[in-house]
Amino acid sequence: MPSARDRILSTIALAGLSITYPILAGGTGGFVWSFQLVALVILAVVIAAVQLDWRPGWLAIVGIIPAIIGAFNQWTILPLALALLGLTYIISTQTMLHEIRTTLLIVLAGFTQIMLTMADTHVLQSSYLTALILMLIPFVVGVWSEYLPMWATSLAIFIICIAGFMLQHLTIIVVVAIMVLALVPLRRRRDWWSAYWLAAAWVTSILMTVSFIHG
Repeated sequence: MPSARDRILSTIALAGLSITYPILAGGTGGFVWSFQLVALVILAVVIAAVQLDWRPGWLAIVGIIPAIIGAFNQWTILPLALALLGLTYIISTQTMLHEIRTTLLIVLAGFTQIMLTMADTHVLQSSYLTALILMLIPFVVGVWSEYLPMWATSLAIFIICIAGFMLQHLTIIVVVAIMVLALVPLRRRRDWWSAYWLAAAWVTSILMTVSFIHG
C-alpha cells in the first residue's frame, strides 16, 4: 500500500493534472465557465481526494452530486463521470502492484481531462486525444521501466516523443521535458512514488499548453 505521504502528494498531483491541462488548453480558445463545468471541476477534485483513503466510499457517493449537476443538458458525460468515481474508489481501496496503481491513476487523470474537455467544447477532436495520449504514454512506459531493459524503455520513450514531434502534437520543449522526466528515474531502478509520475505529467501538460500559446 502507498505511504500516507505518497497518497497526499498523489492526490495533489492527480487533481492538478486532471484540471490544469483542459483549463489551459480551453483558455486558448475561449474557456466558458458554466455552472456545469464548475461542478465537473469540483468532481475532478473529489475524484482525486478519494485517493487520500479517508472515507473513500462516502467521498465517491458525494461525488455523484456534482457528476449529475455537471452532466445537466449533456447527459452523455454522466456514465463517464460515474465510471471515474468507481475507478478512483477501486484504486484507493484495493491492494495492487505499485505499477498497476500508478498506471491506473494516469489513466484516471486522462479520462478526467477528456470529461472536462467534452463539457467545455461538446466535441472531442482527434488532435486533442492524440496529443493527450502522446503526452501520457511515455510516463506509463517509465512506470514499468523496472521490468524492462533500460535500452528498451529509452527507445520506446524516444520513439513516442519523435512521433509526437513529427506529427506536430508535441513541441521541442515538451519533448525535452518528457525525455528528462521519464528517463531520469532509470538511473535508480526502484519504485518511484506515484506522485512523481503524476507530477511529471502535470508539469509536461503545463509546458505543452504554454509552448503552443507562445509558439
